[in-house]
Amino acid sequence: MATEVSKQPNGKTQLPESQEIAIRQGLTAHHELVAERNALAREVFQLKSDVAAHKIAGEAQQSLNAELESRMATARAERDQAVADMATFRAILISIQAQLRAFSIDNEPMVRIKTDGDGSEAQ
Repeated sequence: MATEVSKQPNGKTQLPESQEIAIRQGLTAHHELVAERNALAREVFQLKSDVAAHKIAGEAQQSLNAELESRMATARAERDQAVADMATFRAILISIQAQLRAFSIDNEPMVRIKTDGDGSEAQ
């Protein structure tokens, strides 16, 4: 296939119209592909940024969950200690109550009123 190349008066060569159209179409397709590639690169960058932000948010949530679980474990340990202390105090009080019952004196007043020999109260 022979191509005609014509010389311009200014010394430049002129391609045939069919080749010029093919070159223009190729350049247009190239520019469209470059624009699409750049748009996709921006989208990939944005998606990577979103993924990084979601990872950070997930790690923050995991940290918060770990802190809350730690607080719950501490609260459970304090509750268990309080229950154990209550059982100890209850045992002490039951022991004191049993001792009071065992050594109780009949229902007599602990302080007696001093009387004279004739049965009247002393002043």
